[in-house]
Amino acid sequence: MRHLLGGGSGNLIRHVKHFGVGAIPWSPLARGGLTRPLADQKQTKRGGSDRMPPNLYTLSTANQTIVNRVEEIAKKRGISMAQVSVAWVSNKEGE
Repeated sequence: MRHLLGGGSGNLIRHVKHFGVGAIPWSPLARGGLTRPLADQKQTKRGGSDRMPPNLYTLSTANQTIVNRVEEIAKKRGISMAQVSVAWVSNKEGE
């Protein structure tokens, strides 16, 4: 299972930066897992039709901690969890 912090992608990020190649993160919002509190992720329209499990990225305790922290920051700043998550992904340096 993938980790929300992008575990395993560090080498790729280093290489694309070295060669000046652009990279687009796959599922930067973790299939919606970083856009709403854990308690609200059970029932969504996407969850009813998506072939992937809705909690694909939020099963692990580590990932749940990240989602809870994103929620905390969003509430503190008065913005959506999606805004916090996109800002985080946009400003994250490669490992």
